Amino acid sequence: MLTIHKYPLIEILISQSLWINMDQIHSTATLFKTLGDPTRLGVFELILRERRMTVGQLTGSFAVSQPAISQHVKVLKEAGLVREEKEGRNIWYSADPGGLKPVSDWLAHYTRFWDEHFTAFEQLLKDMDQ
Repeated sequence: MLTIHKYPLIEILISQSLWINMDQIHSTATLFKTLGDPTRLGVFELILRERRMTVGQLTGSFAVSQPAISQHVKVLKEAGLVREEKEGRNIWYSADPGGLKPVSDWLAHYTRFWDEHFTAFEQLLKDMDQ
């Protein structure tokens, strides 16, 4: 087998054209990268739990500065995970319901892939026992 990548599974996935498309890959990778920062993931989780928060409220829950929280919220917003709503002098942040859709789609795609392959493997083992 020609080795293109360090990991054979990646080769199999590419050879079987299981990747959805480059736009979906890019948006999914962006979300994983965005949520890969522990503080940013915590900020996102807190916004999800509380439904709606200001940067000031978020800052009190983390051991980082207000400018750092603002930067995390900005990255979450740019990734489509949160949206903002201005009310007077306050800006409220809430989770965007569609923000995680690319990850959900990606997981559904590979859930089907692995389910099919595990079913085929189970059948192969049964056939070998007979």
